[in-house]
Amino acid sequence: MDRFLKDLSDGLEAISLQILSRVAGMSKDDITSLLEDVRRDLANPKIYAYMRV
Repeated sequence: MDRFLKDLSDGLEAISLQILSRVAGMSKDDITSLLEDVRRDLANPKIYAYMRV
């Protein structure tokens, strides 16, 4: 995993926890489960993301 994806993966919980719990009403366990799936997808070389910066 390249450095950008590693940094993104490491910071996912900090970025996501407040907004998903307050706005979406998700529990911490649900958020943790979702982020595990996101981390798995980030590590998958068959999935490409296009983001404007």
